[in-house]
Amino acid sequence: RHRYYDPQQGRYISQDPIGLNGGTNLYGYVTNPTGMVDPLGLSPITTGVRGALAVEKARNTAWCIGQDVALRSSRSQLPDILNEEMDAARQSKVSGIRQCMREKEYRSMMSLPEEASIGELNACKEGVESEYSNRVREITQRDAIRHSSINSSLNEIVERCIDPSIGDLEIPEHSPRRR
Repeated sequence: RHRYYDPQQGRYISQDPIGLNGGTNLYGYVTNPTGMVDPLGLSPITTGVRGALAVEKARNTAWCIGQDVALRSSRSQLPDILNEEMDAARQSKVSGIRQCMREKEYRSMMSLPEEASIGELNACKEGVESEYSNRVREITQRDAIRHSSINSSLNEIVERCIDPSIGDLEIPEHSPRRR
């Protein structure tokens, strides 16, 4: 739900949707709009070096999780996609062989020599088998490319998300002095 803000009043004109959980001022604007952020809507973080690093880390973590979930979901669908494509190829092959058989029956009805009909039937079936083999080869190549692409993307996410970044480094509150 959206809230409407009136800049002349310096406050919202609709109540906070979470009620008193957001504080006692149901129409109030944020305490410090330039010094506090809440990227995930869970709790405000004071900006500055530590706050900026925490915000960046939260944003990166959310991105990493989202990408990982999406890619794993895509990868889990690959077997179904392959099965559907293979079923379509098999159906096309069966349909092609049936067409070859209909053509042989037609030649028989036309009183063409049996040897010629059988030769043409075999040539027709070989053509259908060749198309089927080519189609299966293309399907398996596309499947391998899909797997490779998803695995490569997952590896990139792992490298980006697991390798420490500036946001993962602890910054001490006060550096100890040596005497």
